[in-house]
Amino acid sequence: MEMNMMKNDDLRHVEYPSESPITVDGLSASDGLNDSDGLIVSPCETQNETVDEEGTGPVYELDAEILTEGPEGRKFDFDPVDTAQQVCRAVLTEEKCPYDSSVYLLVTDEEEVHRMNLDYRGIDRTTDVLSFPALPFETESDFSAVEQNEMDYIDPDTGCLQLGDIVINASRVWEQAQEYGHSPRREFAFLVAHSMLHLCGYDHMTPQESARMEKKQEEILQSLGITRD
Repeated sequence: MEMNMMKNDDLRHVEYPSESPITVDGLSASDGLNDSDGLIVSPCETQNETVDEEGTGPVYELDAEILTEGPEGRKFDFDPVDTAQQVCRAVLTEEKCPYDSSVYLLVTDEEEVHRMNLDYRGIDRTTDVLSFPALPFETESDFSAVEQNEMDYIDPDTGCLQLGDIVINASRVWEQAQEYGHSPRREFAFLVAHSMLHLCGYDHMTPQESARMEKKQEEILQSLGITRD
């Protein structure tokens, strides 16, 4: 059983907490939330809308569970699953992930993110996004660990590389979009892109690492036409 690193991302916070190891054995970020009536989309089973346009490259899949889109019944004016699929695929294409890959996304509320942050990191506050990388990267986007131990990282049922989990706080999407003067879709896509880069081994513990991540994030969102306007 491998040790994963979960990073806490108060993304525009000046103080980044240190990494904290957690033991993950088939972690599902939705543990304890199965009584919800939230939207569940599992392209891992259908393999639709995620195959590359020419049908020759790896398949990048998203398993999404949307439990809420915001406080007091607020609804996004965009499709969060479609937006997340676009961002995930753009990141993995840019990082040249050579494997058919799957990412789990949970969009949930403030209280649940707070609980997960406390349970897995011992940090008693909420945040905007949590990242659960599944691979022990030596360098960014070095997927060689998969070759060394495929049984730990490849799902035998789907044949997909399990890259990790993303948990987004829906309330923070609205709050931070207003704070930074752009659309909720831009903020949501930013959080997905940032977390996806963590799943590919990127970090922001030094100014140089932060600058590299910020540049990558901006290039990915610009390529998708998701701008600050």
